[in-house]
Amino acid sequence: MKAMNLLVPAMIAVFFANPQGLNIAEGAGQEGSAASVEAVNVNQEMAKLGYTADSLKGFWIEKITGRGYIAIEEGPKAGTYYVSIRWNNSASEAYIWHMTAEPISSHAIGYTNGKHFIITYSEDGTESEELKYENGTGTLTLNSANEIMWQDDVDGAGRNTVFVSK
Repeated sequence: MKAMNLLVPAMIAVFFANPQGLNIAEGAGQEGSAASVEAVNVNQEMAKLGYTADSLKGFWIEKITGRGYIAIEEGPKAGTYYVSIRWNNSASEAYIWHMTAEPISSHAIGYTNGKHFIITYSEDGTESEELKYENGTGTLTLNSANEIMWQDDVDGAGRNTVFVSK
């Protein structure tokens, strides 16, 4: 399976995430804007909790149904992270995302090279793979409850989905 072999790290292989900053509201990033002040306050709050981008490393499972998984580990260069996400859509279909991410705040990493695959399993045991898109962008953010929120900018995958550490 090509999608599974894209990333070699051990943890990701076992079970098979906006570099411009978090634009949390209109005007985010504009010095002095309410959104900019709110973003600074959020970063300071997370820093007080001791969060760093490394806090996102590990294995995470979707909180409600347990159908989604995220693995985050150190990437090929210092300050980068391999991210692999799997969502079991049904018994015969899985959605897979692979990307390399970089820190964008004390509690979030962003990616610009996301690849999304759909893996389909037939009744005879064979599988087929479809590349849905490349160069996807998005973020994985650690909230104050130590849960990951994932947002894929291409198709909105992960929106309002919470992942907890396994």
